[in-house]
Amino acid sequence: MAKASRRSILRAGVVLAASSVPLGLGRQALSFVAGPGTGSLRRSAFTPHVGTRVTFVGRGTRSAAKLTHVGDAPYGKTGHDLSFRLVFKTRGAGPGEGTYRLAHPALGGIDLYVSPIGAKAGVYEAIVDART
Repeated sequence: MAKASRRSILRAGVVLAASSVPLGLGRQALSFVAGPGTGSLRRSAFTPHVGTRVTFVGRGTRSAAKLTHVGDAPYGKTGHDLSFRLVFKTRGAGPGEGTYRLAHPALGGIDLYVSPIGAKAGVYEAIVDART
């Protein structure tokens, strides 16, 4: 698997929002999601899978996580199918901030740029804005 970089993701034509505005005590920056196609980048694709296991693969690591929340993206339209927030939890410390392949039996493989959030280790956020 080729290592996905921010530049290669942008080159693929999927431009997504990122923000570095802190959202509260202990929060790091918001992040963005990108994938090889926009078909899986829909709130409706992720929502049925809340509570299921996913695997982050990349940078020489494999980390199991659980999709715990699908909600509204900051500064996005409420309930929008192409603009939403994903929250994942790992047991203990998970992967570092960066781009990983999210592997899920129903969703397939999607490249995600994730950031740890909050003061507690193992909580990650990805913001999707696939509106073009």
